Amino acid sequence: MVRRLPHLIAALCAVAVLAGCGTDERAAEPAAGPARPPAVSPPAGFAPLRGADWAIAVPRGFDRAPVTPAERCELTLLATPALTARLPAQLAIARSRTSPGDFGASVEAMKAQNRLERSDYRLVEERDADVPGARMARRVEATYVQPDGTPVRTIDLVVHSRRGVRYDVFARAPEADFARLRLAEAVDSFRAG
Repeated sequence: MVRRLPHLIAALCAVAVLAGCGTDERAAEPAAGPARPPAVSPPAGFAPLRGADWAIAVPRGFDRAPVTPAERCELTLLATPALTARLPAQLAIARSRTSPGDFGASVEAMKAQNRLERSDYRLVEERDADVPGARMARRVEATYVQPDGTPVRTIDLVVHSRRGVRYDVFARAPEADFARLRLAEAVDSFRAG
């Protein structure tokens, strides 16, 4: 069964609470007019996927996974069949419908939620990211070990768009499959509208 990404949902809830504590970063007004999905040019072996105001290139072998009715407006979840140790790879795009709040708090809330859920959560790399349509973006790559001993690699891309929307793009796969699935390329292809 595909994991429901509770850390994404919890992080979005934490950001909603923190939204009232934002700094001058919140002062930027969302762009006027309707949002349009940006264009994304998928590399060979990828397919474009668009939301109402975002786009991403998805590697071959990922299909939409079910989400709850409550999550449907805010979460797009894709997954592969089970891979190493019966763990599927996942690619998710979560979109917050609340003010994005403080950017630093958004990133720290995501990392804190992961540390709460996984005692062996370890950062591999954290850096600012250049995302078209973003006011700010941070890419956080980490590892952890499943209870069955399977090493897992993740990437979270936290994005605050110029339009005032917060996104969390999340990729997860067994470490043995991560590079082959080209998940880093998928995350790096994300565009905000």
